[in-house]
Amino acid sequence: MFTATTYPGLYWLQHPLSKQGTAILKPNQYKEAYAIGLHQRKYPALVQVKPVIVLRDNNKDVVLNTVALVEQKGLFGINIHHAKMVGTTTVVNKYSAGCQVLSSIADFNLLMELAKKHKALYGNAFTYTLIDEVQ
Repeated sequence: MFTATTYPGLYWLQHPLSKQGTAILKPNQYKEAYAIGLHQRKYPALVQVKPVIVLRDNNKDVVLNTVALVEQKGLFGINIHHAKMVGTTTVVNKYSAGCQVLSSIADFNLLMELAKKHKALYGNAFTYTLIDEVQ
């Protein structure tokens, strides 16, 4: 279990990459939707390779809206990656425009080591399950 954000940073809520609004991954199970690849052609991460469902927040305020939003299914580059290259990040900021972002580089490195072992044994396909849980 790793600490991560599944929500985009406030910057991207106010400055969406898509005219349809900022992507928020819908809680669901995405079977074999991820594989080891390059995040933004920069470093190894788990990258989206099959369609997922996102909710689009398009009112450009600082409130993350997840109810009654338009759903879209497709390939959006909703990757699983890290924030800072060192230490632990406490503020999402520009680190996520809709991706799933681990706050600790140490946790991310462990995740990638486990993913590499999985790939060697079972292939380069990973199922991701996002559940909506209030703590």
